[in-house]
Amino acid sequence: MKTLPLVLALVLLLLGCDYHVALVTTPDQPLQQNLIGLWQRQDAAGHKELLQVLPWDKHQYLIVFPAGQKDSLYARACHWRNDALPMVQITWLGSTEPIAADTPPFQYARWTLVNDTLTVQSLNPEQISNATRSSTALANSITANADDPTIFREAMIFRRHKLDK
Repeated sequence: MKTLPLVLALVLLLLGCDYHVALVTTPDQPLQQNLIGLWQRQDAAGHKELLQVLPWDKHQYLIVFPAGQKDSLYARACHWRNDALPMVQITWLGSTEPIAADTPPFQYARWTLVNDTLTVQSLNPEQISNATRSSTALANSITANADDPTIFREAMIFRRHKLDK
């Protein structure tokens, strides 16, 4: 069990639990029903990974990644309303172990959905600084750089997973 916190820390590092400030304090945007479901991708090593998106309430999702694993991570997500660059705010909750108190809990990502293909790109803290402790400053930085594709990490591409009948 001592390796679980290490694995959790590594996964959070790879996924990018990057920011200390929330852009959304009271979620009020409706869920996009077409996002809800089970999604699958192949990682760099060719292993299949599942992303599960469930409704948490009327304005938030429950995210499980990689779904179906003993070390799955859980998060809440909601839409951040920004006309220049609509995104989701992801609040990582933890796994079988909670996230360490000094780990930034927030991640921001944009997504596109075309047919049954979901593309997710998380904000890159090397381009949009994670040093800020002001949600206004973070929002202004994102908005000012909305047309710059380098503010995002490499895309994760998922396809809707069809369960065998």
